[in-house]
Amino acid sequence: MNKYKKKENGKNQTGRQEKYTLEFVSNELNEMLKYIDSDEGSDVVFIGELCLWRGYSSQRWSEITKKFSDNDYISETIKNIEQKLEYRLFKAGLSNEANATMVIFGLKNKYIWKDKHELSTDVTIHIPERIE
Repeated sequence: MNKYKKKENGKNQTGRQEKYTLEFVSNELNEMLKYIDSDEGSDVVFIGELCLWRGYSSQRWSEITKKFSDNDYISETIKNIEQKLEYRLFKAGLSNEANATMVIFGLKNKYIWKDKHELSTDVTIHIPERIE
């Protein structure tokens, strides 16, 4: 949550112009999509790479995601970018282009993949005899 409340003139309480506006974020996301769809960005599998390419930290990605979660276009574009990167990581693991352990680690930590857990239990039920 931003600790500075935005004033009517578009500036926050520190007097600085708000940088991450809807227009700015929309343009950034479009540039990111173009980049990961290009030959130059075809090997990107981590959102941090995209953020560094655009000149900011991956923490900023998290802030943008939270700030614009109620905007359908921004939210869908973010999901689209993340799904493309998830697919690339998975595909790199399948084709042995990347270390399998690192792929598994990335999928579990960033994309909430889980190992299948099978649970079996032995239950004995004692049914008392009917007394007449």
